[in-house]
Amino acid sequence: MPSETGALLLAESIRAFAGSLSQTPIWFFMPKTEKQLSTTAKERLLALGVSLIPLDIDKEILSFPFTGKAQAAALAESMASGNTDFLAWLDTNTVVIQEPKDFLLQNDKSLGYRPVHHTLVGSRYNEPLDAFWTSLYRYCNVPEERIFPMMTHVDGTVIRPYFNAGLLVTRPEKRLFQIWRDTFFKVYQKPSFQKFY
Repeated sequence: MPSETGALLLAESIRAFAGSLSQTPIWFFMPKTEKQLSTTAKERLLALGVSLIPLDIDKEILSFPFTGKAQAAALAESMASGNTDFLAWLDTNTVVIQEPKDFLLQNDKSLGYRPVHHTLVGSRYNEPLDAFWTSLYRYCNVPEERIFPMMTHVDGTVIRPYFNAGLLVTRPEKRLFQIWRDTFFKVYQKPSFQKFY
């Protein structure tokens, strides 16, 4: 369950500091679990104009990292398609401190992202690919010439592409979040990937 304190801080920061984007719709996706939002948090989010959207996902599936994000992002994208030019996917640990103008993608762009904070399981650009990333690139048919360097924004390490799943912007009609969900659910339970968990 996402942090209700984080959800409140994010919603309040958007309304206070996002400038021309401060009145955009905010959707908060909540997995249907035993633990629900407190009445106080729910009332405050509703007062901020946040739509609370139940996410129907199996508890066992939800226990695996990122399954909830992939599922909710795809749902948000399908809801946004035909209704808006851009969809920003933000984790509840995000705070907006100025107008996020970069969310308005240029005409030739379909995805905006932030690199991960830390290297963690990332693949350092100057080192050989490990078995996990080799398998992932192979499964997703990523050609070598499409692998570019990016820098983690906290520890400053140059890595191969590894996007922060908590800060993404897309054009809903491109269906990138739905492709993310579909690919994720096809891959994560494959026996060849199980050994990495």
